[in-house]
Amino acid sequence: MSRKQERIAYIYNRLTSLGFDYVEASNLLRLEKTLHRWHELECGTEAGSIERDEQTGKPFFRRQWQGLNGTWNDKKFPYPDKEKGALRRLASLFEKHPDLAFYQQGDPRGCALYVYRKADLPEGKDINALYSSIGLALCV
Repeated sequence: MSRKQERIAYIYNRLTSLGFDYVEASNLLRLEKTLHRWHELECGTEAGSIERDEQTGKPFFRRQWQGLNGTWNDKKFPYPDKEKGALRRLASLFEKHPDLAFYQQGDPRGCALYVYRKADLPEGKDINALYSSIGLALCV
């Protein structure tokens, strides 16, 4: 078994021990990939980046490049809000598991999604400081 397969098996085993079924666990892994890609695009790639309109909050894909004459071109295209949909599906999934919560981490250099027991979060502490130590990272 490869390391990737071992990691996937470990995540599935941990999620089922937390009360998720196989379909829910698969959905969580898929949602992590969706959010991870969204965070990559927010930071920007060679193709462009995702930005949100300040007034409407709607996302758009922004592409900038230098033309042959040395002038900069800037184009914006409407883009589907995959982050909003993923977070809505996560919230719906976690309604079935009231003793659990998720943490979305927006840095694309790490996992985008962590699952933790609410009881594991010390009273008065913020999950932002503890997500990597008490949460299950759902990246493969």
